Amino acid sequence: VCPACLSSATEWVRASGRGTVYSFTVTYQNQAAGFREELPYVLAIVELDEGVRMMTNVVGCAPDAVRIGMPVQVVFEDVTAEITLAKFRPA
Repeated sequence: VCPACLSSATEWVRASGRGTVYSFTVTYQNQAAGFREELPYVLAIVELDEGVRMMTNVVGCAPDAVRIGMPVQVVFEDVTAEITLAKFRPA
């Protein structure tokens, strides 16, 4: 749903894959399968250069190196043959 006009008429648009960290938290506890092996991990809101914000993970650096405003670049992680996640690393 469009936040400006509340229309449900949406379409896919190719993005640049670049953005900045808008906000983040470091997760130290999660007992769910598939997550506990990754602890600690960074859960972030990344604002893409196109203006859209998305919840994702920041990877490829220590959690204490992540900063609000940090430039990031998308990386894709194949979780299964059917599922690929967009994550971000420092640019």
